[in-house]
Amino acid sequence: MAFLLKAILVLLGIYYILRWAVRTFLPGWMLSQLKKMNQTGVNNQFNQGNADHREGDITIHAPKRPSKNSANEDIGEYTDFEEVKDK
Repeated sequence: MAFLLKAILVLLGIYYILRWAVRTFLPGWMLSQLKKMNQTGVNNQFNQGNADHREGDITIHAPKRPSKNSANEDIGEYTDFEEVKDK
Protein backbone atom coordinates (compact mmCIF):
# COMPACT_ATOMS: atom_id res chain seq x y z
CA MET A 1 0.00 0.00 0.00
CA ALA A 2 2.85 2.37 0.82
CA PHE A 3 4.46 1.70 -2.57
CA LEU A 4 1.23 2.63 -4.35
CA LEU A 5 0.98 5.87 -2.38
CA LYS A 6 4.61 6.77 -3.16
CA ALA A 7 4.09 6.01 -6.86
CA ILE A 8 0.99 8.23 -6.99
CA LEU A 9 2.82 11.07 -5.20
CA VAL A 10 5.81 10.78 -7.55
CA LEU A 11 3.55 10.83 -10.62
CA LEU A 12 1.66 13.86 -9.29
CA GLY A 13 4.97 15.61 -8.59
CA ILE A 14 6.22 14.93 -12.11
CA TYR A 15 2.90 16.12 -13.54
CA TYR A 16 3.02 19.43 -11.65
CA ILE A 17 6.69 20.02 -12.47
CA LEU A 18 6.06 19.44 -16.19
CA ARG A 19 2.96 21.62 -16.06
CA TRP A 20 4.95 24.44 -14.44
CA ALA A 21 7.81 24.08 -16.96
CA VAL A 22 5.45 24.17 -19.95
CA ARG A 23 3.61 27.22 -18.64
CA THR A 24 6.89 29.00 -17.91
CA PHE A 25 9.03 28.24 -20.95
CA LEU A 26 6.66 27.41 -23.80
CA PRO A 27 5.19 30.92 -24.34
CA GLY A 28 8.66 32.48 -24.69
CA TRP A 29 9.81 29.78 -27.10
CA MET A 30 6.64 30.08 -29.18
CA LEU A 31 7.02 33.86 -29.31
CA SER A 32 10.60 33.57 -30.57
CA GLN A 33 9.55 31.04 -33.24
CA LEU A 34 6.69 33.32 -34.31
CA LYS A 35 9.08 36.26 -34.67
CA LYS A 36 11.43 34.13 -36.81
CA MET A 37 8.62 32.97 -39.07
CA ASN A 38 7.28 36.50 -39.43
CA GLN A 39 10.71 37.87 -40.31
CA THR A 40 11.38 35.21 -42.94
CA GLY A 41 7.93 35.78 -44.41
CA VAL A 42 8.53 39.52 -44.68
CA ASN A 43 11.94 38.93 -46.27
CA ASN A 44 10.50 36.47 -48.79
CA GLN A 45 7.66 38.80 -49.67
CA PHE A 46 10.00 41.76 -50.10
CA ASN A 47 12.44 39.80 -52.29
CA GLN A 48 9.68 38.21 -54.37
CA GLY A 49 7.87 41.48 -54.97
CA ASN A 50 10.91 43.35 -56.28
CA ALA A 51 12.27 40.62 -58.55
CA ASP A 52 9.67 40.75 -61.34
CA HIS A 53 8.72 44.38 -61.82
CA ARG A 54 9.33 47.93 -60.78
CA GLU A 55 7.19 49.90 -58.39
CA GLY A 56 3.90 50.97 -59.97
CA ASP A 57 3.75 48.19 -62.56
CA ILE A 58 0.60 46.09 -62.58
CA THR A 59 0.70 42.38 -63.33
CA ILE A 60 -2.23 39.99 -63.55
CA HIS A 61 -1.72 36.26 -63.17
CA ALA A 62 -4.64 34.32 -64.64
CA PRO A 63 -4.91 30.55 -64.27
CA LYS A 64 -4.55 28.53 -67.45
CA ARG A 65 -7.81 27.07 -68.69
CA PRO A 66 -7.94 23.71 -70.45
CA SER A 67 -8.68 23.88 -74.14
CA LYS A 68 -12.10 22.76 -75.38
CA ASN A 69 -10.64 20.03 -77.58
CA SER A 70 -8.83 18.25 -74.76
CA ALA A 71 -12.01 18.19 -72.62
CA ASN A 72 -14.06 16.56 -75.39
CA GLU A 73 -11.50 13.84 -76.13
CA ASP A 74 -12.01 12.17 -72.77
CA ILE A 75 -15.81 12.03 -72.93
CA GLY A 76 -16.20 9.31 -75.55
CA GLU A 77 -18.66 9.08 -78.42
CA TYR A 78 -22.39 9.68 -78.26
CA THR A 79 -24.80 6.80 -78.87
CA ASP A 80 -28.41 7.52 -79.79
CA PHE A 81 -30.91 5.13 -78.19
CA GLU A 82 -34.41 4.40 -79.39
CA GLU A 83 -37.31 3.43 -77.18
CA VAL A 84 -38.62 -0.07 -77.70
CA LYS A 85 -42.29 -0.61 -76.89
CA ASP A 86 -43.33 -3.92 -75.38
CA LYS A 87 -46.40 -5.62 -76.81
